[in-house]
Amino acid sequence: MSIKDIHYFCGDLSGLMFPADIDGLVASGTEFLTKAFRASGILDERGCVSAVDRLAAFEGGSTGQKAELTVSYNSVSKPLSKHLFVKFSRDFNDSKRDSTRVQMASEVYMARLSAMPGFPLMIPRCFFADYHAESGSGILITERVPFGEADIEPLKPKSVDHMYSDVVAYYRCVLADLGTLAGTHAAGKLSTMVEQWFPFNPKTLLVDTRPAPTTADLAVKIDQFESFIEAYPQLLPSSIASPALILTLREGAPMIVAAEAAIFDVLGADPAYIALCHWNAQLDNAWFWRSDKNDLRCGLMDWGNAGQLNVAMAIWGCLCGAQIQVWEQIDDLVAVFIEAFYRAGGRMLRREQVMAHLDLYIAHMGVRYMLDTPSYIQSRLPAGSRPNGYLDPIIQDDERLRSQLAILTNFLGRWVRRDYSAMIRAFITE
Repeated sequence: MSIKDIHYFCGDLSGLMFPADIDGLVASGTEFLTKAFRASGILDERGCVSAVDRLAAFEGGSTGQKAELTVSYNSVSKPLSKHLFVKFSRDFNDSKRDSTRVQMASEVYMARLSAMPGFPLMIPRCFFADYHAESGSGILITERVPFGEADIEPLKPKSVDHMYSDVVAYYRCVLADLGTLAGTHAAGKLSTMVEQWFPFNPKTLLVDTRPAPTTADLAVKIDQFESFIEAYPQLLPSSIASPALILTLREGAPMIVAAEAAIFDVLGADPAYIALCHWNAQLDNAWFWRSDKNDLRCGLMDWGNAGQLNVAMAIWGCLCGAQIQVWEQIDDLVAVFIEAFYRAGGRMLRREQVMAHLDLYIAHMGVRYMLDTPSYIQSRLPAGSRPNGYLDPIIQDDERLRSQLAILTNFLGRWVRRDYSAMIRAFITE
């Protein structure tokens, strides 16, 4: 590979030229790593990265290239982790993954914010992070979380709650951290750079830029969903997979799309409910350990799309892939978030307001994005397969299948339980 094939960009924050993919990091080697770690303050002027002992790419996630990196140091003044994680925003060989490159901006800013005084959470220690906004190119190098080693529990994969006897405790732990970060920000205890790096923008309610579905689009999607229920009734709880659900979707979905601007206005209207939040704190984006008193603790990672959001979005992001049974405790789980928010210095949020915002967001998000899920699930099922339920290995062995089915189930379960058609009629009237 010639040097002209390697992608380099000048970081907006450090002014340092950085490689934008694994090939570039291989070519740059210890010279770049030494400059980067000195620029971030990890190394002083005498310290250097003396060797790259291992650099191994691995697949995972929906964004750019990722790799495990192991290095050696010379002349360091303090012990440093040799086992690192590298994430790029870009994947020049996969246009779909590359299209998500803008998500890394928030990860880079969050990594830098975490090193500033007053940051209240554990996140992987940042060794270097920078971003080139014009191209959407970025690099993030952090400590690697040692899952399954010492007192760190093994990684909890997405949407496998049935494997854990007290899974609600893990969600309570994550929600407490989310509330702590949001409350710390609301109390003005974080760096003033938050307003520059994470300005509130109501458009962050949209996770992509696809146009809203038309009434005709919705009719087709709901027809497909009805066919999915008829073909695979065993994949959804019987309380959901019913003709009554289809009728309320046909009535409510067009009203929700038509009310989208009003929903955005409500979710963005009260600054007391807007704070710096993790957007997708499912259990696979956390790590867990026990304190000396056996209290469960956690750290959070994968901060793509983090920003100033309505706090209901953070709650949904945490719980969207949970077992539907976890949602039976939603009142208590929301109370955990509210209490942590208040203890961190924020005002006491009204539970009824948070719950109302949560339902509006789920209704909007579900109609916008989840009605495509049945056709997606069918496209991933092996030809001729008939999984006998959510726990069937056909579903469980495919992360995308099980997570998308879990999110769909939670959206529809909330739709039925809260009667979203009636909710949106009342919302429009008000």
